[in-house]
Amino acid sequence: MDMEAAIKWTLDWCREHGYNPFVDDAMELIHMVRLGTASEAELHTRARELTIECQLRSVVYELTDEAEALIENAFDESEQPP
Repeated sequence: MDMEAAIKWTLDWCREHGYNPFVDDAMELIHMVRLGTASEAELHTRARELTIECQLRSVVYELTDEAEALIENAFDESEQPP
């Protein structure tokens, strides 16, 4: 399968099955499709793994932002006179 066909097929497949991967994750799936060695079950398994990783990264980013905001607020409050 050529690269253009692999991209189209993989993106259509992701949409059809409700996966919304990051670009680098989509490229991994496209590569699997292009090689032609992955079964449908293997594609589902890897897409689910990538989805979970994506969700975990999002939670980590949110928690990091919240922690940074709390730290900033703590320093701002401690600098104010009583």
